[in-house]
Amino acid sequence: MAEGLTIAQKIQELFAYRRIPELLNLAGIERDSPFVARLYTLQEVIYALDHYLESNWDVRKRDLNAKWKAIYEALMAFDIRKKALSDYTSEIERYEAYELDLRKNKLPVTRSFETLYSCKSCDVKLIRNLIYRHAPDLKKRVPEKDWSHYDLITEVNDDIQDVFEDCESWNGNRFLISMLVRGKRKTRKAYKAFLDETGKAARKHFKSKKDAHRAQLYKWTRERLQETEELLRETMDGQKLYLVDHSAIAGKIKK
Repeated sequence: MAEGLTIAQKIQELFAYRRIPELLNLAGIERDSPFVARLYTLQEVIYALDHYLESNWDVRKRDLNAKWKAIYEALMAFDIRKKALSDYTSEIERYEAYELDLRKNKLPVTRSFETLYSCKSCDVKLIRNLIYRHAPDLKKRVPEKDWSHYDLITEVNDDIQDVFEDCESWNGNRFLISMLVRGKRKTRKAYKAFLDETGKAARKHFKSKKDAHRAQLYKWTRERLQETEELLRETMDGQKLYLVDHSAIAGKIKK
Protein backbone atom coordinates (compact mmCIF):
# COMPACT_ATOMS: atom_id res chain seq x y z
CA MET A 1 0.00 0.00 0.00
CA ALA A 2 1.44 3.36 -1.03
CA GLU A 3 2.45 5.74 1.73
CA GLY A 4 1.31 9.37 1.94
CA LEU A 5 -2.21 8.71 0.66
CA THR A 6 -5.49 9.65 2.31
CA ILE A 7 -7.70 6.82 3.56
CA ALA A 8 -10.06 7.36 0.62
CA GLN A 9 -7.13 7.14 -1.81
CA LYS A 10 -5.85 3.98 -0.14
CA ILE A 11 -9.27 2.39 -0.45
CA GLN A 12 -9.50 3.44 -4.07
CA GLU A 13 -6.07 1.92 -4.69
CA LEU A 14 -7.04 -1.31 -2.91
CA PHE A 15 -10.31 -1.62 -4.82
CA ALA A 16 -8.57 -1.00 -8.14
CA TYR A 17 -5.90 -3.59 -7.35
CA ARG A 18 -8.54 -6.15 -6.43
CA ARG A 19 -10.68 -5.37 -9.51
CA ILE A 20 -13.66 -4.13 -7.51
CA PRO A 21 -14.55 -1.42 -10.10
CA GLU A 22 -14.73 -4.06 -12.84
CA LEU A 23 -16.92 -6.24 -10.65
CA LEU A 24 -19.22 -3.28 -9.99
CA ASN A 25 -19.45 -2.64 -13.72
CA LEU A 26 -20.28 -6.29 -14.35
CA ALA A 27 -22.98 -6.06 -11.69
CA GLY A 28 -24.40 -2.86 -13.21
CA ILE A 29 -23.73 -0.87 -10.03
CA GLU A 30 -22.91 2.83 -10.44
CA ARG A 31 -19.62 3.78 -8.79
CA ASP A 32 -21.12 6.94 -7.28
CA SER A 33 -24.12 5.09 -5.83
CA PRO A 34 -24.99 5.04 -2.11
CA PHE A 35 -24.17 1.32 -2.12
CA VAL A 36 -20.55 1.97 -3.17
CA ALA A 37 -20.29 4.77 -0.61
CA ARG A 38 -21.25 2.23 2.06
CA LEU A 39 -18.53 -0.11 0.79
CA TYR A 40 -15.98 2.68 1.26
CA THR A 41 -17.24 3.32 4.79
CA LEU A 42 -16.97 -0.35 5.68
CA GLN A 43 -13.43 -0.62 4.31
CA GLU A 44 -12.45 2.52 6.21
CA VAL A 45 -13.55 1.14 9.58
CA ILE A 46 -11.84 -2.18 8.87
CA TYR A 47 -8.66 -0.22 8.13
CA ALA A 48 -9.09 1.54 11.46
CA LEU A 49 -9.03 -1.80 13.28
CA ASP A 50 -6.00 -2.90 11.28
CA HIS A 51 -4.17 0.35 11.99
CA TYR A 52 -4.86 0.08 15.71
CA LEU A 53 -3.40 -3.42 15.87
CA GLU A 54 -0.31 -2.39 13.90
CA SER A 55 0.26 0.72 16.01
CA ASN A 56 -0.22 -0.72 19.51
CA TRP A 57 1.57 -3.72 20.93
CA ASP A 58 -0.39 -3.50 24.18
CA VAL A 59 -3.99 -3.47 23.02
CA ARG A 60 -6.98 -2.54 25.17
CA LYS A 61 -10.25 -4.41 24.99
CA ARG A 62 -12.32 -1.22 25.08
CA ASP A 63 -10.41 0.15 22.09
CA LEU A 64 -11.01 -3.06 20.14
CA ASN A 65 -14.69 -2.98 21.09
CA ALA A 66 -14.98 0.54 19.70
CA LYS A 67 -13.43 -0.54 16.41
CA TRP A 68 -15.77 -3.50 16.18
CA LYS A 69 -18.81 -1.39 16.98
CA ALA A 70 -17.97 0.77 13.96
CA ILE A 71 -17.60 -2.33 11.76
CA TYR A 72 -20.95 -3.71 12.90
CA GLU A 73 -22.67 -0.39 12.28
CA ALA A 74 -21.17 -0.16 8.79
CA LEU A 75 -22.39 -3.69 8.02
CA MET A 76 -25.89 -3.05 9.32
CA ALA A 77 -26.14 -0.23 6.77
CA PHE A 78 -26.42 -3.08 4.23
CA ASP A 79 -29.57 -4.31 5.99
CA ILE A 80 -27.75 -7.13 7.73
CA ARG A 81 -29.41 -8.20 10.96
CA LYS A 82 -27.48 -8.18 14.22
CA LYS A 83 -27.75 -11.93 14.66
CA ALA A 84 -26.17 -12.45 11.22
CA LEU A 85 -23.19 -10.11 11.72
CA SER A 86 -20.85 -12.83 12.91
CA ASP A 87 -21.45 -14.75 9.67
CA TYR A 88 -19.99 -11.81 7.76
CA THR A 89 -17.15 -10.97 10.15
CA SER A 90 -15.85 -14.43 11.08
CA GLU A 91 -12.74 -14.17 8.89
CA ILE A 92 -11.95 -10.66 10.14
CA GLU A 93 -12.22 -11.97 13.69
CA ARG A 94 -9.90 -14.85 12.80
CA TYR A 95 -7.34 -12.54 11.28
CA GLU A 96 -7.52 -10.26 14.31
CA ALA A 97 -6.77 -13.34 16.42
CA TYR A 98 -3.69 -14.03 14.27
CA GLU A 99 -2.48 -10.51 14.87
CA LEU A 100 -3.13 -10.75 18.61
CA ASP A 101 -1.31 -14.09 18.68
CA LEU A 102 1.89 -12.21 17.88
CA ARG A 103 1.75 -10.86 21.42
CA LYS A 104 1.89 -14.50 22.63
CA ASN A 105 4.72 -15.35 20.24
CA LYS A 106 2.38 -17.48 18.12
CA LEU A 107 3.73 -16.60 14.70
CA PRO A 108 2.02 -16.65 11.30
CA VAL A 109 4.72 -18.95 9.89
CA THR A 110 3.22 -21.78 11.94
CA ARG A 111 0.19 -21.64 9.66
CA SER A 112 0.10 -22.70 6.04
CA PHE A 113 0.40 -20.15 3.26
CA GLU A 114 -3.13 -20.86 2.07
CA THR A 115 -4.69 -20.68 5.53
CA LEU A 116 -2.98 -17.41 6.43
CA TYR A 117 -3.28 -15.60 3.11
CA SER A 118 -6.85 -16.71 2.50
CA CYS A 119 -7.77 -15.23 5.88
CA LYS A 120 -5.67 -12.09 5.26
CA SER A 121 -7.92 -11.22 2.31
CA CYS A 122 -10.92 -11.12 4.66
CA ASP A 123 -11.72 -7.46 4.04
CA VAL A 124 -11.73 -7.71 0.25
CA LYS A 125 -13.71 -10.95 0.34
CA LEU A 126 -16.30 -9.25 2.55
CA ILE A 127 -16.58 -6.30 0.16
CA ARG A 128 -16.92 -8.67 -2.77
CA ASN A 129 -19.46 -10.81 -0.93
CA LEU A 130 -21.64 -7.76 -0.35
CA ILE A 131 -21.51 -6.97 -4.07
CA TYR A 132 -22.57 -10.53 -4.91
CA ARG A 133 -25.33 -10.26 -2.31
CA HIS A 134 -26.51 -7.02 -3.91
CA ALA A 135 -26.34 -8.44 -7.44
CA PRO A 136 -26.94 -12.23 -7.14
CA ASP A 137 -26.86 -12.80 -10.92
CA LEU A 138 -23.11 -12.14 -10.80
CA LYS A 139 -22.47 -15.69 -9.65
CA LYS A 140 -23.71 -16.97 -13.01
CA ARG A 141 -20.92 -15.04 -14.74
CA VAL A 142 -18.04 -15.28 -12.28
CA PRO A 143 -18.59 -17.46 -9.18
CA GLU A 144 -17.09 -16.00 -6.01
CA LYS A 145 -14.79 -19.00 -5.57
CA ASP A 146 -13.10 -18.13 -8.87
CA TRP A 147 -11.34 -15.25 -7.08
CA SER A 148 -9.53 -17.50 -4.60
CA HIS A 149 -6.24 -17.80 -6.52
CA TYR A 150 -6.24 -14.09 -7.35
CA ASP A 151 -6.71 -13.29 -3.66
CA LEU A 152 -3.89 -15.56 -2.52
CA ILE A 153 -1.43 -14.11 -5.01
CA THR A 154 -2.32 -10.49 -4.31
CA GLU A 155 -2.04 -11.00 -0.54
CA VAL A 156 1.44 -12.49 -1.00
CA ASN A 157 2.25 -9.51 -3.21
CA ASP A 158 1.07 -7.12 -0.47
CA ASP A 159 3.31 -8.74 2.14
CA ILE A 160 6.35 -8.55 -0.12
CA GLN A 161 5.54 -5.04 -1.36
CA ASP A 162 5.01 -3.72 2.17
CA VAL A 163 7.81 -5.60 3.91
CA PHE A 164 10.05 -2.59 4.55
CA GLU A 165 7.14 -0.32 5.51
CA ASP A 166 5.98 -3.04 7.91
CA CYS A 167 9.39 -3.10 9.55
CA GLU A 168 8.24 0.03 11.38
CA SER A 169 5.04 -1.40 12.88
CA TRP A 170 3.67 -4.39 14.78
CA ASN A 171 2.46 -5.99 11.58
CA GLY A 172 1.97 -9.74 11.26
CA ASN A 173 3.61 -9.73 7.85
CA ARG A 174 4.26 -13.43 7.21
CA PHE A 175 7.02 -12.73 4.68
CA LEU A 176 8.88 -10.49 7.12
CA ILE A 177 8.51 -12.88 10.04
CA SER A 178 9.53 -15.85 7.92
CA MET A 179 12.82 -14.14 7.10
CA LEU A 180 13.42 -13.47 10.79
CA VAL A 181 12.59 -16.99 11.93
CA ARG A 182 13.55 -19.21 9.00
CA GLY A 183 16.10 -17.12 7.19
CA LYS A 184 16.09 -15.36 3.86
CA ARG A 185 17.13 -18.28 1.64
CA LYS A 186 14.45 -20.65 2.96
CA THR A 187 11.85 -17.89 2.80
CA ARG A 188 12.62 -17.15 -0.82
CA LYS A 189 12.43 -20.83 -1.72
CA ALA A 190 9.15 -21.35 0.15
CA TYR A 191 7.45 -18.29 -1.36
CA LYS A 192 8.58 -19.20 -4.87
CA ALA A 193 7.21 -22.72 -4.39
CA PHE A 194 3.86 -21.40 -3.13
CA LEU A 195 3.51 -19.03 -6.07
CA ASP A 196 4.34 -21.86 -8.48
CA GLU A 197 1.79 -24.09 -6.78
CA THR A 198 -0.91 -21.42 -6.82
CA GLY A 199 -0.27 -20.68 -10.49
CA LYS A 200 -0.65 -24.36 -11.37
CA ALA A 201 -3.84 -24.62 -9.30
CA ALA A 202 -5.31 -21.59 -11.07
CA ARG A 203 -4.44 -23.00 -14.47
CA LYS A 204 -6.13 -26.29 -13.59
CA HIS A 205 -9.20 -24.52 -12.18
CA PHE A 206 -9.74 -22.29 -15.21
CA LYS A 207 -8.71 -24.85 -17.84
CA SER A 208 -12.25 -25.76 -18.80
CA LYS A 209 -13.78 -22.32 -18.20
CA LYS A 210 -14.50 -20.81 -21.61
CA ASP A 211 -16.73 -17.93 -20.51
CA ALA A 212 -15.19 -14.54 -21.40
CA HIS A 213 -15.59 -13.09 -17.89
CA ARG A 214 -13.89 -16.04 -16.25
CA ALA A 215 -11.18 -16.00 -18.90
CA GLN A 216 -10.55 -12.35 -18.03
CA LEU A 217 -10.22 -13.20 -14.34
CA TYR A 218 -7.70 -15.92 -15.18
CA LYS A 219 -5.75 -13.39 -17.26
CA TRP A 220 -5.65 -10.99 -14.31
CA THR A 221 -4.55 -13.86 -12.06
CA ARG A 222 -1.67 -14.73 -14.38
CA GLU A 223 -0.63 -11.07 -14.57
CA ARG A 224 -0.58 -10.75 -10.77
CA LEU A 225 1.37 -13.99 -10.52
CA GLN A 226 4.03 -12.73 -12.92
CA GLU A 227 4.23 -9.39 -11.09
CA THR A 228 4.58 -11.10 -7.72
CA GLU A 229 7.26 -13.51 -8.90
CA GLU A 230 9.27 -10.57 -10.20
CA LEU A 231 8.69 -8.60 -7.02
CA LEU A 232 9.96 -11.54 -4.96
CA ARG A 233 13.15 -11.69 -7.04
CA GLU A 234 13.73 -7.95 -6.85
CA THR A 235 13.11 -7.78 -3.11
CA MET A 236 15.33 -10.72 -2.23
CA ASP A 237 18.12 -9.42 -4.47
CA GLY A 238 17.77 -5.82 -3.25
CA GLN A 239 19.91 -3.76 -0.93
CA LYS A 240 17.34 -3.14 1.81
CA LEU A 241 16.99 -6.62 3.29
CA TYR A 242 19.14 -5.60 6.25
CA LEU A 243 16.15 -3.57 7.50
CA VAL A 244 14.32 -6.80 8.30
CA ASP A 245 16.78 -7.67 11.07
CA HIS A 246 16.18 -4.25 12.65
CA SER A 247 12.40 -4.28 12.35
CA ALA A 248 10.12 -3.47 15.27
CA ILE A 249 8.73 -6.98 15.37
CA ALA A 250 12.24 -8.48 15.49
CA GLY A 251 12.62 -7.17 19.01
CA LYS A 252 9.39 -8.81 20.14
CA ILE A 253 9.38 -12.34 18.77
CA LYS A 254 11.33 -15.24 20.18
CA LYS A 255 12.87 -17.47 17.53
